[in-house]
Amino acid sequence: MRVKVRGVIVDGGRLLAVPERRMGERSHMALPGGRVGERETLSEALVRELREETGLDITPQRLLYVAEVTAPHRMQEVNLIFLAELNDSAGLGNQDFIDLAHDDWPLILPPIVREIARDLETGWRDTPRWLGNVWDESLARSRNNSTA
Repeated sequence: MRVKVRGVIVDGGRLLAVPERRMGERSHMALPGGRVGERETLSEALVRELREETGLDITPQRLLYVAEVTAPHRMQEVNLIFLAELNDSAGLGNQDFIDLAHDDWPLILPPIVREIARDLETGWRDTPRWLGNVWDESLARSRNNSTA
């Protein structure tokens, strides 16, 4: 099982997302983040991963979600998803954002944009929250069919 940290950065109602490609799959968007290294704290991993993926300097804030991704015969990971505060907005214009005001979002992994949009409106009142296994077989089938 892999442990990953991911960051939620919201700017003006828009959610930061990064392009990601998992082995053998077509590119998709993801919350920025990645694996926690050996002897690395969750905060250290989040700061490092967001700097590597976006070039942004952040300060980890509160834990928002714990989401499991268990896909049959493929992967098993736990994602610890934190609110992240930007220390400097320089470089923000070079990033990809998803407008949370509309619900025609592209596929973003883990697939929790609806929860993020809802909880942003309530000021993260109901977080942190265990989301369980967020793997969606219908998404997996559509992604696999689009790679053929």
